[in-house]
Amino acid sequence: MLYSVARGPFPAGAEGVVCHEVRFSGTYSTPYTSAGLRVPHLGTLTGLYVARRSEHSAGPDGAWREQVLELSCDWVAAVRRHSDPRVVDALLHGPIAELLEGQHALGFDLRVEYGQVIVSRQTFLTTDADLDALVDVAEGLADAVRRLCAPPRALATFDRPLPPPRWLPSVRRHPEDAHLSMPTRARVDRVVALADERDLTVEDARAFHTAFPAINVPGEAFAVLRGRLPGTELTGRLLCCAERPLHMPEELAPLLSHPGGSGGCDVAVLEVAAATPATAPEGEVEGDVRVAIADGVLTAWRPRRGWQADGPALDRLAADVATIVRRRGL
Repeated sequence: MLYSVARGPFPAGAEGVVCHEVRFSGTYSTPYTSAGLRVPHLGTLTGLYVARRSEHSAGPDGAWREQVLELSCDWVAAVRRHSDPRVVDALLHGPIAELLEGQHALGFDLRVEYGQVIVSRQTFLTTDADLDALVDVAEGLADAVRRLCAPPRALATFDRPLPPPRWLPSVRRHPEDAHLSMPTRARVDRVVALADERDLTVEDARAFHTAFPAINVPGEAFAVLRGRLPGTELTGRLLCCAERPLHMPEELAPLLSHPGGSGGCDVAVLEVAAATPATAPEGEVEGDVRVAIADGVLTAWRPRRGWQADGPALDRLAADVATIVRRRGL
C-alpha cells in the first residue's frame, strides 16, 4: 500500500518515483521507502529479486528459482523463469555484488521486474541524505540493468511477424474457460476473444520483448496483437501491459473499500520514418496519452482502467493514436 508518492527527474536525468509504502504479511505490517525507475530488461531478464534470507521469502511461486549469492550466505536471489542465466550471473556477480557489499540497513531489497528497477529499505526515510542515497543506488542499478539487458539494436525488423504464444491452442480448444497466464495472472482467453473480434493476430509477448529488447513500453506485455489498428488505416501492434501482478493480495482486500485500479497500460506501437525526431524516454503528453518516439518507432500509451484486456479501451487508444499521427504529420 503506497503513501507519499513523488515523481520527477532523478539526478542522472531519468524520470523516477520515490514513495513510502506499507507491506503486509499476515497480521504484520512493515513500513518501507522505495525508489524506482522504468528500465527495458524484459528481452533477457524476466524478473530478479534480491534480499536477505532472514528478512524475506525469495521466490513467491513456481515461476521463480532460488540462487544464493557468493558474497554472503544470507543474501539470496530469486530468478524468474525464462531469464538468460548469463545476464543473471553478470548482474549478480558484478554490479549487484558491489552494491550489496555496502548495504547494512535493515530490510534492504531490490527488484527488477515488469519493466522497472525498484530499490527498497525498511522504515520511512525522511532525511535528504537517506533519500538521496536510496535514489543513487536505484540509479546505479538501473544503469547496470539497462547496459546488460537491453542491446541498443532490435533483433528483428518491426514488420516481421512473431510466433504465437504457446497457450493459444489450449485457449482455442476451450474458449469458454478462464485461462490465466502466470505469474501476471492475465486472462488470456479475453485477449484471444478481443483479437478475433478485431481480426488481429495474437503474438507471443516474450518473443516481442526478445525481438525488441530496448523498445519503450511501460511494463511487461501479456497481450501482443498485430495488424490494422481497429477503426484506422494504421498497421502496427496493440499491447496490454502489466506493471504488477493482476490480482489483489488476500491481506489487502479487507483494507480497501474499492479494490482494483489500474494494473498497467494499453500501448500502441507503430513504425514511423527513421528520421522522425526522438522524444524524451518518458514521451510527450497529448491529452491522457503519452507519446514517445525513438529509432523510427512510435509508442503511445495510457493507463488501463481495469486489470484485464479491454477491447473498447484498445479501440479508443487506436482512434486517439490515429489522430495524433495525423496531427503530427507522421
